[in-house]
Amino acid sequence: MWFRLLIINVIIYYVSRIIGFDHRKSVLSQIPSANECPENIMINVNHEKSSSRAVYEYFTDKHKDIKTYNVRI
Repeated sequence: MWFRLLIINVIIYYVSRIIGFDHRKSVLSQIPSANECPENIMINVNHEKSSSRAVYEYFTDKHKDIKTYNVRI
């Protein structure tokens, strides 16, 4: 258990932002409160969608202003 906490703390220290997604009700009891969680961690829990759907919608919305071009080389 201490090794797992060490790994988590190292990741939190070196990674600028962590975004977690989950859809299970059981995970709610394992998520720390906002004042206990480091500022660079954001946890999204949505019981109505699968985690993959929530991730897709989150990042699609974040990057909707990015223009893409079909270019043949």
